[in-house]
Amino acid sequence: MCCVQFSGKLGAAFGFSNILEDDLQNTRMAMRSALENNGLWESDFRVLHHDGKLAWHRVRARFNVKADGSVHWFGTFQDISDSKNYIQVLESILHDLSHEIRQPAASIQGLFELLEHENGWMEIPFDLRTSLKTSILKLEEKIQESNDRIVSAQNEKGRS
Repeated sequence: MCCVQFSGKLGAAFGFSNILEDDLQNTRMAMRSALENNGLWESDFRVLHHDGKLAWHRVRARFNVKADGSVHWFGTFQDISDSKNYIQVLESILHDLSHEIRQPAASIQGLFELLEHENGWMEIPFDLRTSLKTSILKLEEKIQESNDRIVSAQNEKGRS
């Protein structure tokens, strides 16, 4: 737990100059929103370190306004770079798996549709036809779930 004191300019002690320009506006807006709504300041942002290394940080803090009008923040600042990198790797793996599964699944579905229109289709026992159809529908559902997870992860990534 740490305490960062702000008096005068909002964020002067926090070091907004180290936050990447792309993340700066959202970080400041989250901070101002917490101040205006007496709420929790929670924000993920990228910081450029003095050695040129880029790192992800997360702030979670509450504030206290003193009698003199100065604002004191109490909370945590965490380096979440490893978590962000891990999530990125998982998203990439999920995307690759989804792509690799989609092609064979489309081929199986196409073959199944061709079989349904063949003369010998009705000679296949009903239970087997039903099982094939059920399996293909489940495969389609799993692919759709995978695609939905990818989209959800990308949307979540865009918000942070």
